Amino acid sequence: MTTRVPDTPTKGSFRRTDLGLTRVLAGAVAGGLMIGAIDFAMTRGAAGIAVGDQLLWLLRLSWHWVLAALPLGIAFAAVAAIAAGRIPSVASYAVAVAAGAATGSLVLAVHGKFADTAIAATAIGVDLSLADRWFYGLGQLTFWGFIGALLHASTLRQEQSALILGNSVRKRLHSERDLAEAQLAALQARIEPEFMLSELSRIEALYETDPAAADRRLDGLILFLRQALPSLRSQATTVGDECRLLQIYLNAVIGPDRALRFDLDAGAAPIAIPPGALLSITQRVLAAQPCPGDDFALSLRTWREETGAVNVELVVETGSDPAAASVLDAVRTFEQRLLLSRGPGSSVELDQRSGRCLTLRIRLAGKTGGQS
Repeated sequence: MTTRVPDTPTKGSFRRTDLGLTRVLAGAVAGGLMIGAIDFAMTRGAAGIAVGDQLLWLLRLSWHWVLAALPLGIAFAAVAAIAAGRIPSVASYAVAVAAGAATGSLVLAVHGKFADTAIAATAIGVDLSLADRWFYGLGQLTFWGFIGALLHASTLRQEQSALILGNSVRKRLHSERDLAEAQLAALQARIEPEFMLSELSRIEALYETDPAAADRRLDGLILFLRQALPSLRSQATTVGDECRLLQIYLNAVIGPDRALRFDLDAGAAPIAIPPGALLSITQRVLAAQPCPGDDFALSLRTWREETGAVNVELVVETGSDPAAASVLDAVRTFEQRLLLSRGPGSSVELDQRSGRCLTLRIRLAGKTGGQS
């Protein structure tokens, strides 16, 4: 089995944000109704005093201006679509207002000249030519178009800000969750509860057959705990500290007379590493052994490359198959913490192609010593 830490995800772009054609057209309709209401307030005296005449005049004006405002809405929707989630530029809005107002004025002139021929005569008392109607509508729609552009840009900005804030909150919550998981994993990696209970049971059983050996093993376990407990709260340690802690641990639980080989590079010792990988995996391998026999051997080697990267290689040979699911879980947990602390360029490999020999390789991307 080989597992590798993936590269750090690149910063994602925000998803596309726009008002959509339906919403923009609804805004155009609302704007047309507003212009119609203002025009009605200024010309209602020319429509007669009867309530029916007043309502009919309001409906005619509203329909007249809604038709004229729709091209503006279409122009704003097109600008938002072209901007693809960004806030359109002032020049883009100017072009949209000019195109929408010109087209809307043409609709206004044609409607007033051919569909509702009495609308101009009712409003101002005289009929107007097609060109005069167009210029009148152009002035009105240009003014209201710029008002609409301000509202449109403001709405886009608010929606994009809400989206950015939502993404930030989600990222912060994910980061807090990852940090909490890393803290819990660091605690469990330093002292595996199941293994500690098993070790205490073995010491208790050893007292019945060899009290002196049980005392030595208990003293070694106490020494290990004294070394491990002060660093339980830390989220990063160094390669040298991890190697020394593993050596104390092995001397405590299996004795210094076993085949333990440590080849440690002084240049690699101060490099930061998430705590617990070496110890956790060794604990879980030993937990699968009822009692480590003479065929148990462990070698640990560290070296530093010219690029500044540091390599850690742990080889464990056992009397039985060490590929327990708990070992794989420990590797995956360490992968996640390594990615959070060291970033891209670091990797973890677990190799068990040689039967009862398990090899763990950790590569730490080049960073200055002590950084996490």
